[in-house]
This record gives sequence, structure tokens and C-alpha cells, in this order.
Amino acid sequence: MNARQSASSSRAPELPSSDDPGPRYVAPAGDARIAGTSARAVAEEAGLPLRLDRTAALWTMAYDCFDVERSFFEGVAQVPLRCPLERDAEGRIHIRTAQGPARVRSGVAAAAETLRARIDAATAQRILGERRAGVLLSGGLDSSVIAASASHAWREDGRDPSDLVLFHMLPPVGPSEEAHARAVAAHLGHRLVAVQPGGPDQPDTPVLPGLDFPTADAAWSPSLLVLDRARAEGVSVLLTGDGGDEAVAAYGTPHEGGASGALAARARMLFGGAQARARQVLRPHVSRRLRRHRPVSLPSWL
Repeated sequence: MNARQSASSSRAPELPSSDDPGPRYVAPAGDARIAGTSARAVAEEAGLPLRLDRTAALWTMAYDCFDVERSFFEGVAQVPLRCPLERDAEGRIHIRTAQGPARVRSGVAAAAETLRARIDAATAQRILGERRAGVLLSGGLDSSVIAASASHAWREDGRDPSDLVLFHMLPPVGPSEEAHARAVAAHLGHRLVAVQPGGPDQPDTPVLPGLDFPTADAAWSPSLLVLDRARAEGVSVLLTGDGGDEAVAAYGTPHEGGASGALAARARMLFGGAQARARQVLRPHVSRRLRRHRPVSLPSWL
């Protein structure tokens, strides 16, 4: 083996990109050397036993949410979205702070026009070139914007309106927004397919064993039904309006210093207190509750 081959074989593997919208993990937490897109694989490569992080699990059970910096495996940290990873000369992996685009000052009209242009460009990029595309339409503002943008791009490209299909997920029980979705679909001139889920629980689904962390609710189950129906309709790309509020900072964006920085610090303090309280209250009951609600296809590491 020559020097060039030796250097190539000892080169550290490439780190997952911050542009990847999927989850990324590093281990061991606090002194990370391994990174990847599967928590289980990262833990195994780092030589860590597959043990449930009880604090993270208790937090999820108590509040139906999870810490974006923790996985559900002990010793495996989750990398927050858009935060880049860097490896130093000693092989340690560091999570850097995500850098957003530079702030642009403009009037309301100019900002609205810029937002519209970017939504249109992103939407067209995803659907043009597909034989048949779809949009998941709830009837609300975010999904209606995407549906309108997709409809505009589809017609501008001279495509048949029947090949852009809108899908609406009906709730198992309770009030429905179907009337709003049908009004939007009629205005845009596209067919609306309403999908009725059979129920929130499907214990025989092959999805659960492949998850790296538990879900906060069963919303993924009816979503799978919509995806199956879209596939049956010949749809190869399905767009949604998910993330619309977050994309325009509707919930606020933490910055260094100032009121928002103080708010972020307060949130971290409250999070730590809530974690401690969750452990104190739920620890005596967690084993019994896990046994009572154990799904048929729970991941083997639980």
C-alpha cells in the first residue's frame, strides 16, 4: 500500500450535511467521534449498548414532545436541524450553531412578493418533470398556498389539470375541514381525494420497528394511508404545507442577547426543571405504563 492509499483509507468518513432534512446523530454524547443518520447505527458503531434514555422517554410521556438535542438512546445526541457538524484535528465532532440568511429589510409588499416568488420557485422545482403530482390539502392557509402555487406552475407548464391531484385527510372522529378543502380544490380546478383513516392505531405496520425515536402521537398512521392512496393514484411527488409557520418565524426566533435571547434562556431553564419533575413524578409508574401500552411492533431496543 502506498502513502496515498494509506491516507485515503485512514480518512475520517464524511459527516452528514446540515442541508439534510432528516435526523442526524452523534456519539458518544459529549465527546462525539461517530456521526450518522441512524441513531441505532451510530450507537453500535460507537460501541454503546442500546439502552433507552429514561429521561428523554419520561419527557415524551409527560409532555408529548422531545428534546431536539437528545435521542432516545443513552449516549447518543441528536443534531438540531440545520446545525453543521465539524471534525477537529483530533477526530472529535462538534455541533456548530446554525447560521440563517442575512436579515433583509423591506416593506410589507416587497416582502410578500419575495416570499411568493420563493414559494413558487421551490414548488415548481419539486413537481415539474413528474408525470403526476399531488398536494396534501387540509383547507388551511399553509396547504392552500402550496396548492395554489402548484396549480399555477402546473398550468404554466401546459400540463393537464387532472394530473395534479389534491388529497385531504379526514379525521377519524370530530369536526372536519373537508368543506374548506373542497372549496379550494373547486376554485383551483383540481380533483380532491378524501382519505378516511380506519383508526389511529395500526400495530401491524412495519414502520414502528424502524423508528429511531418514539412519535409524540399517531398522526403518522393516517399520513401513511394518504401516501398509499397517492401512490395508487400514480402520484410520485406529494407536497404539503407543513412547516409554514416555522418558516416565517411565527413562533419567534432565538437570537443572542435581547428579549428573545432571554426568552430562550428562560425556556432552557424551564426545560431542565420540567425534566426533573417528570423524572420525580413518573419514575415509579414508567415500567407499569410501558407494559400496559406496549405496541405489538415496538422497536426491539425498548
